[in-house]
Amino acid sequence: MLFFSFWMSSIGSTGLTYSIFAVSYLLAMNATAFEEKNNSDIILLSLPIRKQKIVLAKYISVYVYIAIATLANFSIYILTNLLSIPFQVLPFTFEGIILASVGVTLLCSITFPLVFKLGYNQSKMFNNVLFFLTVFVAALMTDKLILSIHFPFQRQYSI
Repeated sequence: MLFFSFWMSSIGSTGLTYSIFAVSYLLAMNATAFEEKNNSDIILLSLPIRKQKIVLAKYISVYVYIAIATLANFSIYILTNLLSIPFQVLPFTFEGIILASVGVTLLCSITFPLVFKLGYNQSKMFNNVLFFLTVFVAALMTDKLILSIHFPFQRQYSI
């Protein structure tokens, strides 16, 4: 998180988008890996819980990871401003949060069905390629996308 905050601060709110996107997606994939490693699916399926609720909880957890990544970025932003640290950090904008949330939601909506069907280990290579392809395509389109979208609440908050 600190890596993104200091290293990507020169690209503005796009850095915030990449930070939230990468951290929340990697948290979701790591949770999936740990679930498979510990055979959680066997335990969950033995409980009197419908599979629909298990899948729904997996998708809702993505938004929890987005909130964690957003809160961590906001905490770094607040601390650097309060402590007057001479480093430039990521600007905190709603635009960055919304774009990252949409990106993670779309990417997880593609990767989770593969993980449910094949398992984490067998779908890991495809998921990694898809993640890096998404980041690469987003980097190519960033300037055009940011310039063409104007949110009514688009402003940078400072303390």
